[in-house]
Amino acid sequence: MPEESKFASLTGEQKALETVKQRYIVAQKAQSKTHSDYDKWFKMYKSESVDRNYQGFSNLTVPKVFEKVERGTALVSQAIKRIKVIPQSKEDRQNATFNEKLIDFENRVLDIEHIRDLWIKSARIHGEAFLKATWNEGLKDKDRPYRALTISLPDPKSIYFNPDNTTDQPLRWCIHEYNIPFNEIAKNKSFKKDKITEVRTTSTLGKKPEQTSSQSIQKAMDTSDTTTLMTKIKEYYGPFSEDEKKEEEEYVLITANDTVVLWMKPSKYAVILDSPIPIFRLSHYAIPHEAHSQGDAEAIRSLYAELNDTRNQRLDTVTLNIDPMKVIMKGAQI
Repeated sequence: MPEESKFASLTGEQKALETVKQRYIVAQKAQSKTHSDYDKWFKMYKSESVDRNYQGFSNLTVPKVFEKVERGTALVSQAIKRIKVIPQSKEDRQNATFNEKLIDFENRVLDIEHIRDLWIKSARIHGEAFLKATWNEGLKDKDRPYRALTISLPDPKSIYFNPDNTTDQPLRWCIHEYNIPFNEIAKNKSFKKDKITEVRTTSTLGKKPEQTSSQSIQKAMDTSDTTTLMTKIKEYYGPFSEDEKKEEEEYVLITANDTVVLWMKPSKYAVILDSPIPIFRLSHYAIPHEAHSQGDAEAIRSLYAELNDTRNQRLDTVTLNIDPMKVIMKGAQI
């Protein structure tokens, strides 16, 4: 049976699994080069040697990228702190006061200020950064309902989206892949018990799934300590229909270890957000008609290599002038 007709015959959870798998594969191929470059930009931020042309004795690195990122982040953060909610009329005063208190609550209780600074910094390093804000009813507390709000800063290498996207367009669909201890899944009241049991049997012991070789994989039943079991989660946000006869609508699909569907429901984010995806992209230097933006590290890549090469050449020259090489004759008895 052709792949297309085989996929069309799937329904329900089987179709959900296959949809997430196929779209993940397509996005991974399209973004592999960019994700590889992310490692390079991060090394430059940490003042590690990248694209070295001069091969000498010295191997120093000028922390130019670190300086540019830290200084730029501090300037933006200080500017945001000075933002005030100003009422436009007498009727707006109460709303303005309420919004001021809301901003204070977000910074004090939800730690928004710290996450925002890291969001800006990550965007300056990688060119773009992603902020994820989700509502999880399973984590809701009666006295503290805001605990259901989860705000995190995913690794940009863990975010995959439709390959035809450009920086001036919203994401059509998005997948967030990450690894989590099994006990965190077991504590979530939103997931069914039979699903959690199935996830346990497919989780790996001690290491992240992609880091575990086929010879060393141990099943969950080998241990009672669920904190050592790692589960690979893929969260999909985008269009989906459980049956080919139905029209696609915005869905949230959560799969575990590519074998279990933990969640498959229409997206509530599509009702309350202009964009149905609760993952927000912050671009630094957005490039027209391109899928990814440019950061501080990429913008000064050639200058960074030249600075390091010139610095090391000068140091080697000074070292050789102070202590020049000497030729010792074999019969000199030195």
